[in-house]
Amino acid sequence: MDKTALRDALLALETHELQAAREAYADYLAASKPDNTEAQDVQDHSLEVEDAELASGLEAPLQQAQDAMARLQAIDFGAKTEVSPGAVIRMGGKRFVVAVATQPFEVGGVTYMGMSTSAPLYRAAQGLSAGDTASFNGRTITIEQVD
Repeated sequence: MDKTALRDALLALETHELQAAREAYADYLAASKPDNTEAQDVQDHSLEVEDAELASGLEAPLQQAQDAMARLQAIDFGAKTEVSPGAVIRMGGKRFVVAVATQPFEVGGVTYMGMSTSAPLYRAAQGLSAGDTASFNGRTITIEQVD
């Protein structure tokens, strides 16, 4: 397993998410600019206030994407012996990269999924080593591998 390739794949995914969030925010702001060539009425003003509220709602995903990118860039992806940030773990036959939450992605023909350190599954497995078990959602999970 090439952890550098995993890190690069995660960075590419987060870069895409960040760019999409930036574009959505910029597109919305551009579309919601008032047309100052016409007289404004009360309804126009009300719509502008509503647009400003919606725009602020788009700031949250943008900030989340920026935060995820910063966390990802700060993680040490060196070899691990316990479940911690930067570890690649296998549980239930599935592989997870402890970093930021992602959709499943493939590297070297193997499917991985990013797991956030705020995920309940991570909290259940945190600090465990290969062969250890933990309880999660009423089930026993086994840490099959940690790299």
